[in-house]
Amino acid sequence: MTFVCRYSIMYVDTEGGIRIEKKSRAEYFRKRREFLSGFNVLIPKEKYEAIDKELKRQNKTKTKWLLEKIDEETKK
Repeated sequence: MTFVCRYSIMYVDTEGGIRIEKKSRAEYFRKRREFLSGFNVLIPKEKYEAIDKELKRQNKTKTKWLLEKIDEETKK
């Protein structure tokens, strides 16, 4: 997926990462908000530490793990 704006070109790769050419901070964040949303919850510290430890063992980011879980749930 490619987004072209006045000062830069932004690419979204298959992992959800963003690459941008000719950095324009304001334009970057404007385009970023068009296709990304935040998801923030508070959980007990013990549960956070347990999942964080497991994700480190699996060498996964929290974002990648959450996207996998969302895909699992929405495919049901």
